[in-house]
Amino acid sequence: VAAPTLTMFGRYSVAAEQDESPGLVPGRASIGKTLPQNAAYGLTWTPRARIVNEFRIGFNRMRYSNGVPEPLYSVNNAQTPLPYFKVTSYADMGGAGGGGSLVRNNTYQVYDNWSYQAGRHLFKAGGEFLRLEYVPISAPNAYGTYQFSSGQSALASATDGTGSQLASFLLGYSSTASRSLGGGRMDGHQPNGAVYVQDQYRVTSKLTLDLGVRYEIAPFLADQRGQTMGLDFSKVPTAQAIFASGQTGVFQPTFFICGQNGRPKGCAYTDKNNFAPRLGLAWQVVPKTVFRLGAGIYYSLTDFSSVSRLTNSLPANIAQTLTNSTFAPSYQGYGSTVFPASVVISPAVSVNLYSLDLNQRTSYAMQMSSSIQRQIGKSGVMEVGYLGTLGLKLQQNVQVSNALPGSTAVAGRRAYVGALFTPDTVFPSYINVQGGSVGVGTMALLPNSAQSNYHAL
Repeated sequence: VAAPTLTMFGRYSVAAEQDESPGLVPGRASIGKTLPQNAAYGLTWTPRARIVNEFRIGFNRMRYSNGVPEPLYSVNNAQTPLPYFKVTSYADMGGAGGGGSLVRNNTYQVYDNWSYQAGRHLFKAGGEFLRLEYVPISAPNAYGTYQFSSGQSALASATDGTGSQLASFLLGYSSTASRSLGGGRMDGHQPNGAVYVQDQYRVTSKLTLDLGVRYEIAPFLADQRGQTMGLDFSKVPTAQAIFASGQTGVFQPTFFICGQNGRPKGCAYTDKNNFAPRLGLAWQVVPKTVFRLGAGIYYSLTDFSSVSRLTNSLPANIAQTLTNSTFAPSYQGYGSTVFPASVVISPAVSVNLYSLDLNQRTSYAMQMSSSIQRQIGKSGVMEVGYLGTLGLKLQQNVQVSNALPGSTAVAGRRAYVGALFTPDTVFPSYINVQGGSVGVGTMALLPNSAQSNYHAL
């Protein structure tokens, strides 16, 4: 009987990279910094001759930042940021105008596998836990952007496009003023668990079977800051049914903030039906000819970049633009602003809305491969192989607010004209909600309903 053996290893790696893209004027360079880190520890234990245990634990972090640092200016002997001034045909002036971004993603992984040899059977079993942290951070344009063009003045008769855009800037009269409010940060956390069992059975000296099943469960990425939104379409007809009936410009799905009022924190209910069977076969049909076959179901996590879109609108991330064709909003002196203390949200205001399908299934692929190999002579092999993959429940972007062609008002031709707020919804303090609903510009539904297929011979 062999003595027990124990093998361990550890690893840590880190790298750093910095890039700089010069701007048109000094102090406006876009700076990017990347800092990936990885750590891992592994242990392999053989307590008996027929038993092997593999244990692994790892951590990975990717930190990347990019953008123009907010410059400070000396105003009345004090260092202060300024709005971003856009003067047509002139270089950038004032602040950075937001747009800087930081991504800090963490992955924690631990798994344990056991192997046991028993006669013609090689049994394997194990489990894995994976924790993903997706943290994109974008700098909001809280100081505002002011656009200056020719012909702006305090006099209504002067807004005819004549004059000098630089004169408009010196007078402090802008054609538009815009800003964005909100934390601009998502703290997305997603735990993933999986267990499996497998039996590699040597039926005869010429035939080996692999049979196994894996079970996975992964609640949807949840924002710990409560800044993601969703739409519930259970109380309204589908867009297709609305267009078929001609009742456009009437219906509104229900708006909710994920994690409030009993709604799932991950904006969709967890799919608990993720069983993944696996099959493998190796068969020596006749001497010098071998047939192999493999098939299985493989699950995939939801794309994080699409989920982060749920933070690009209500409740936290709000964009506001002020325009006036007769009397332009003015920026008069340092520290003043044309923006109100809060952003008004009402049925008359249109915002962009995004949502997952509340009851969507986990994306998965059914994959099958097979091949025949034939030895030719002493050193040649001819092989014919096939690979097929069918992707199911894949995510897609469905624009459910598109309007039918026509000459009447767009809102009256949309399937959905807005969204009703769930009662007792709590919004940030800088949002002034007037009424029980909001209008819609773009309404995007991100259901797992697409398919794909791939065949190779």
